[in-house]
Parts: sequence; structure tokens; C-alpha cells
Amino acid sequence: MIESTGLTSREVADRLGVSMRHVGHLRMQGRLHAHLIGPATRGGQWLYDAASVEALQAEWAAAPPKPGRRASSMPTPAALAQRRARARRADDSVLKEQR
Repeated sequence: MIESTGLTSREVADRLGVSMRHVGHLRMQGRLHAHLIGPATRGGQWLYDAASVEALQAEWAAAPPKPGRRASSMPTPAALAQRRARARRADDSVLKEQR
């Protein structure tokens, strides 16, 4: 088992209310800081810096709402739970297809 001091992709996705794929996009865009543990070709795991996740949460909370969206830029806990459930189902279906 890997001893770590970072957050996994799943943990970051749960905190942000997005899919694991979107977490990867945020990492590639440089908006989340992470380091790879294990082999880069297969089986490695990205561990994300908690401070960068918190900074992104604060940025999203401070951003003005887009036209047509509700006044609060932070989703309700129920909406976050729905997003997490959808993201988990999507991630699980991708994993099943890869088997």
C-alpha cells in the first residue's frame, strides 16, 4: 500500500463535486497541483495538494455567477451529492468498459 500525504483523484472529485476526469483536466491545465506516485505508464496514482484544492474551491466560491444560473455560485449540499453520484456512476462505467 502507498503511504501518502496527498488527496486521491476520487477525494478531490468528491470535494469539488466534479468527475475524476474533470479533476485530470484541471491538473493538466495547471489549476490543481499534483505529483505522480508509482510508474507513469500504468498503475501510477496522482496525489493532489490539499492547498491547491482549497484555493480552487475558494476561487469558485468567489466567482460571480454566470447569466442564467442561480445567485449563489456555491452549489447546495443536495446538488453536490447529486453531482458526486453522477460522477461516480460515470467513473464506474468507464472502469467497467476498461475491463
